[in-house]
Amino acid sequence: MRPRSLLVLALVVAALAAFVWFYERELPTTEEREQQAKRVLPGLEQDEVRELRIEREGETVRLVRQQAPEAGGEGDAGDGEDREGRAAAPDGEPEWRLVEPLAAAADRFAVDGLVRRLVELEKERTLEGVARDEHGLDPPAARVTLVTEDGERELLVGSQVPATSERAVAVAGQDGVHTVGDTLWSDLVREPGEWRSREVFTWQRADVERVALAGGGERLVLARRDDDFWIEAPIVDLADSESVDRLLNGLVGLSVSRFLDQAAGEDTGLEPARASVEVVLRGRKEPVRLLWGAPAGETEEHYARLGAQTFTATGPFAELAGREPAAWRSRALTTLPLYAIDEIEVSGEGGALGLERRGADWRRGEETILYGTVSDLLMRLTDAEATAMLSREEAAARGYDLRRPRLQLALGGEDGTQELALYAAGSEGTPATVEGRDVVLLLSEETAAGLQEAIAAVRSAEALAAEPETEVGAASPGEGS
Repeated sequence: MRPRSLLVLALVVAALAAFVWFYERELPTTEEREQQAKRVLPGLEQDEVRELRIEREGETVRLVRQQAPEAGGEGDAGDGEDREGRAAAPDGEPEWRLVEPLAAAADRFAVDGLVRRLVELEKERTLEGVARDEHGLDPPAARVTLVTEDGERELLVGSQVPATSERAVAVAGQDGVHTVGDTLWSDLVREPGEWRSREVFTWQRADVERVALAGGGERLVLARRDDDFWIEAPIVDLADSESVDRLLNGLVGLSVSRFLDQAAGEDTGLEPARASVEVVLRGRKEPVRLLWGAPAGETEEHYARLGAQTFTATGPFAELAGREPAAWRSRALTTLPLYAIDEIEVSGEGGALGLERRGADWRRGEETILYGTVSDLLMRLTDAEATAMLSREEAAARGYDLRRPRLQLALGGEDGTQELALYAAGSEGTPATVEGRDVVLLLSEETAAGLQEAIAAVRSAEALAAEPETEVGAASPGEGS
């Protein structure tokens, strides 16, 4: 045979082998075929289901799977009482919506669980020669419809088989009656309202741009500035990070304890509300408004309302709304975290001192010193908090001289820079000011002394021995002879 013919034949064989490989790769294995044969609804996969309907005793529960919009997108703006305050499911995953007989976000874990149980439902037995009406299938006790892009699959659910833990089922349009485990029935008899999601909000802390907290006649407004929150009204100052964390964590983790579709006769304390929290989210036009009411009984729960839905839940909002605005002010000397400080410039008493992070160590001018020498200063800076806060007028009235600082520190890093100044101590403490804040922080004697001791320790720290430099062209040890 000619070489050219051999080459053509080899190409044909290779093409045929590739076709067979690609074709058979898509075919189910023997194990997969056996698994599908056991299923009541073979060939149906969970991620194909776009709608689920449960019909029982004349009532229909309809759940629809929707592709969630991008988190914080304008499409999330409240387009109904059930949508208010709800953003995309995590990572933009499709979310389930309860659309009949109520309109609400659905508990996606509960719905996904039911869909999974339905598509994986396996036959215990096939009953031969029986009439459907003998097993409660004509009419059925419940009818479950799963809708996909290719059409609908309808499961008829009948009565429990006597003396067993099995229940009769059939598939609409197909012959045969099968039995399955009876655990499925508990999902089918849930009240429509039980399919609602108990997550009040699904957005994340990073989506919050502004929060207005009202209660007790005061209205506090917090706004994000980069990574920090500042009080914008009724005073302007840096907000206490722990208080902001409590508020945001309370919102993000808020969960419904009990839905109140009919709150008649209950003193909810929502008209007017005892407190309210209004949240503006990134990319959304309309704010989300949560109303917080009276305690619900002897528990820690309170009545709450979002849109037109009233419910009970547990959260810190009553206590936080009752705080004086001044109690929200940060007492921290610096907002920069320890790991974010890469440069420190010190001036004033003792002369100028420059520190710069270099890998695992720090540079002091032209010298290298160990990180451990600087770590005490970093910790004292980031842990320092005021024992009291004064306005500049109040500080001057108490005899503090803020015209000339005794010590100045400039902290810098990727998260920004911040300048601090310490002044002569008085009877109540050492006054300090922070760039951008119109407030005087009074540091305790112990805190101020600790900062000065840490700076002195860095000044006197022994420098590391410099590594010898290799001259260009010089032979390395062991090279040449």
